Amino acid sequence: MTGQPYGGWQPTPDEPPEHHRSNHHLDDLAQIPPEHEADLIATVLRDPDPGMADSAVLRHLDHRASQLLRSPAYTTWTDTIAPALADRPILTRRLREWTLPVTSGRCPRRRVPTRSSMPGSRAACARARRPR
Repeated sequence: MTGQPYGGWQPTPDEPPEHHRSNHHLDDLAQIPPEHEADLIATVLRDPDPGMADSAVLRHLDHRASQLLRSPAYTTWTDTIAPALADRPILTRRLREWTLPVTSGRCPRRRVPTRSSMPGSRAACARARRPR
């Protein structure tokens, strides 16, 4: 582990190009200043492999949302990046799922995100349910 949020990576000669690009996108997203994040997300989403691009941005969203969820900066962050995600239903849905604990003060009972689908979401829901 290199201390980078996504664990760092070392490309190998036989690594598929989309894996290399995905890791490169994740590293770039981890280091981008907040004021340029939405532009970089839009750039990543223009990658020729839309599935890989969605996956990289989804992973980044989970990481950033878990960092910012209890911060006053969370709402500003979601407002800033939401337009970049507008044409990607899976990404807008994920952002909405992260926002539910913030706006409602609790997680929806009918569908609590699983640990595998949203790292940190159970802990975020538990924190959102605590009295303030």
